[in-house]
Amino acid sequence: MRILSAGEKGQRTGSPMAFLLMMTFVVLLIPGRCLGQSDTLTGMDEEDFIHKYKSANKTFETKCKKHLLKGNLKKTEKGLRKCQEILPGHVGSLFFLSQVLYQKEDYTGALAYIRKARENYKIFAKRMLGIQKRSAQLLQARKKELREVIDSFRGFESIDGSCGTNSVIGQITNEIHSIEGKEPLPQEMEELEQVPADYFYIHGNILFKLKQYRAARDQYIEAVKINPMHRNAYNNIASLYYTAGDYKKALFYLELAEKNGVAVNTELKDRVLLSLSRPAAPDAPDAPVETMPEGTARFVVTVGEAPHTSEQNTYIAFNPRTRDAVIIDPGVSDKRIETFIQSRELKIRRILNTHGHYDHIGGNRYYADLYNVDITASTADAPFYTGKNGVNRPTRFLGGEGPLDIPGLEITVFFTPGHSPGSVSYLIDGRLFSGDTLFKEGVGRTWGETDEEQQEKMDRQLSHIKSKLLTLPPATRVFPGHGPDTVIEWENNNNPFL
Repeated sequence: MRILSAGEKGQRTGSPMAFLLMMTFVVLLIPGRCLGQSDTLTGMDEEDFIHKYKSANKTFETKCKKHLLKGNLKKTEKGLRKCQEILPGHVGSLFFLSQVLYQKEDYTGALAYIRKARENYKIFAKRMLGIQKRSAQLLQARKKELREVIDSFRGFESIDGSCGTNSVIGQITNEIHSIEGKEPLPQEMEELEQVPADYFYIHGNILFKLKQYRAARDQYIEAVKINPMHRNAYNNIASLYYTAGDYKKALFYLELAEKNGVAVNTELKDRVLLSLSRPAAPDAPDAPVETMPEGTARFVVTVGEAPHTSEQNTYIAFNPRTRDAVIIDPGVSDKRIETFIQSRELKIRRILNTHGHYDHIGGNRYYADLYNVDITASTADAPFYTGKNGVNRPTRFLGGEGPLDIPGLEITVFFTPGHSPGSVSYLIDGRLFSGDTLFKEGVGRTWGETDEEQQEKMDRQLSHIKSKLLTLPPATRVFPGHGPDTVIEWENNNNPFL
């Protein structure tokens, strides 16, 4: 991509008859799509902008790329922030800062940078298109001027037929050809307006880490619309649809990729085809609140503040006859929950947490105070209830597993650590509330300082799932912390992790 900016007119003289007007254009190459932000663009004249833009690019090339290739995140980040000092909003550095923070597992910070990079890309493209159009106009004017010079020289040529005249005409013709090589093509101008596919792909990766799975999938879909050859985006789309149980859409995107000549994850495709060949999974309603079956209500709540939000399942398990009830994993306070409790005249006996992650405990204190009840969670997750989460700290900690004495409900606690040190699952009147331990065709993520430690925690979690949860009656309904519900028999036969 070439971006041309008007320079100054110059003059070259030969014989009195052999003069030639010259024009110089500044050519800006755009490595990494390094762009400017709105306040910088509006407050800076064109010459100053181009100077700072080139200076920021130079810093990017000399101080960032080599450290990035070596995997030195600290020095890379320092260089990228230097680019921001030179030209605030420099999009190339914003884009790579989002990836540096992603590697450091600061997903909230990474999301802020990729959003700003995309926003600034469009703003910068608008200004650069203006420069491009002005440059094109100047090039056209210059070509017209040079052709007029040729016409005038041909008049002299008919009189004296000198070799000098022919030489000058040749030089002018060469300059015209050179200008035509610099003129921006309509396709190039259209490409400048389009945010690159990788911006959407990286955005999707960050949202995935933040457990905003639908939003991540939408970003991946945008990526393949822009670049129909983006293999990783296709595979991620298919994987997310597969995890959500929508096997037909998963297969659609895998086949679309193959139609476009893109290699797909063959193992994933095999699993999708295998799932499509099996009987349909039990219905898993996706409405924000409903009873499924009688004695269970699910509320899909939004946790966090825009743009850093995610969806989480809050449940009410209750005895339809005695109306005794518990609230499980209240991620936030939600008026629908209170309305449901009031409409059923339920008696809330306890708040239960499956684990101590912030997206499952944000409404603890609100409901504990509203219904004057205790909050219960595992002792092993006590460290999560500190700092800003301290207000939601349990008033009763579980030291192990076994029966839990709550009036009107038959509750058994299973200790299933892995996703967190104190993850537990609750079997309540024959229904399993598994938190982030067991999902429909998935299991909870684990963390570790090393790959070996992470794998060790995953192995321990899988062992607990197999020995404690999958041994429950096959028809046992499972209600996880995110996504649709399932049944034990289905997970025994179809969960790829088990």
